[in-house]
Amino acid sequence: MAGDRAGLGAKGYCLHELRHSYLTALARASMYPKVMQALAGHAVCAVTKDILTHVNMDPKREAAETLRQSMAAVQAAQEDAQPEEPREPPAA
Repeated sequence: MAGDRAGLGAKGYCLHELRHSYLTALARASMYPKVMQALAGHAVCAVTKDILTHVNMDPKREAAETLRQSMAAVQAAQEDAQPEEPREPPAA
């Protein structure tokens, strides 16, 4: 492991971490999975996808925010659809 970290900066990143970061950057840039598979040297694309699906939380956050907005819109629509309270007739 020490040889793996040699010469890669003060933080001691290993080659595996750099390779993973490279593939993550490609995924975030919407690179085609088959291209990433070839660059990573994985035998099957599923390996590349499985490795990268846990990395990026942004799509998960976006999905949660979309759901939150949808639920808020439904709630607002339901509140708008509530019948108004009957009003007292004006005093004569």
